[in-house]
Amino acid sequence: MTAPAKVSYTHLEAGQQVVTSEIDGDDFGLPLVSPTTREVRNRVVREVRGKNNGRVWFTDGTKTRKMHGRTSFVVAEAEPA
Repeated sequence: MTAPAKVSYTHLEAGQQVVTSEIDGDDFGLPLVSPTTREVRNRVVREVRGKNNGRVWFTDGTKTRKMHGRTSFVVAEAEPA
């Protein structure tokens, strides 16, 4: 069994699936999630803004808090077809 791949949030691409926490807060009504290493919830990246103190938005309407450039996400494993 191989270790899950991690990628810095600055290198995430739209459409990529990553592992996040459940909703753990809100920012002016927008639900916030965090990167996690546990299999909690897979989300699809919609957009990455900012390379230092940036945020990641997901297709389900959630986003992250501001993150520094060393913050990384675990790439979700592809589901079997």
